[in-house]
Amino acid sequence: MAIHINPRIVHIPLQKLQPEELDTFYAQLLVDGRRNGAGGGLAPKTVRIIHGILRKALADAHRKETVNRNVADLADPPKVRVGGSRQMTVWSAEELRPVPFRHRGQRVVRADLPCCEHRHAPR
Repeated sequence: MAIHINPRIVHIPLQKLQPEELDTFYAQLLVDGRRNGAGGGLAPKTVRIIHGILRKALADAHRKETVNRNVADLADPPKVRVGGSRQMTVWSAEELRPVPFRHRGQRVVRADLPCCEHRHAPR
């Protein structure tokens, strides 16, 4: 919390914190949230983790009646892509035929065998 949250929103009293301010905070983290000296933004997943920490802390404060509502429930954290950021490459049967597979102890297996025989990606 001390690295990402405190420097940016600690100056706002909890009772006055608004969802829009959290949205702005998340946007800032995506653009320039890194604190390792390299600059740049945090990954959306990291910002969602920070959102989860804030949401839990504000839920505890709401339960103890320190705040009237949990503004983190109303904020919009960034979306995280399912499956990560890598693009999957799908090969057709014609593209696979000339490619040998390494399988079962470095033995070369022909690519024209039924697909269920291959469990490793081509190299």
